[in-house]
Amino acid sequence: MTSVALALVLAQGPDKDSKAIELVLTQYAEATRTYDAKTLDRLFDPAFVEVSPAGEVDLRDKVLSFYKVAGPSPESMKIDELMVRFPSKGTAVAIFRQSVNMNVQESIRTINFRVSVTLKQTKSSWRMFSAHFVGIRAK
Repeated sequence: MTSVALALVLAQGPDKDSKAIELVLTQYAEATRTYDAKTLDRLFDPAFVEVSPAGEVDLRDKVLSFYKVAGPSPESMKIDELMVRFPSKGTAVAIFRQSVNMNVQESIRTINFRVSVTLKQTKSSWRMFSAHFVGIRAK
């Protein structure tokens, strides 16, 4: 069974905002794992931009189009080592490790990324404004 786990290790700022951001990131991870473009559309700010794991700068529409066609789905995805900062009212920066377990030629391969996400608060929720992925070298 696949799962997405998110452990809140360190958060600063109002507790309810930290919990709301944790929920957004959990939904984001599950939506990317299952190619759920509809959920991503709801989570992304209209000006969303991503620096992909390949180092490409992708605007919102390109990111959403990638998730409209199902590709190889990870066996599981885990987000941990989360740190949330609130540099100004209505803005949050979340940094975390994302571990993706892919089935490659009948064996599980884990790929780790350090992810930095900027979130913007709306009247009713937090939305992802930008995301930047950096690969973590295996030790």
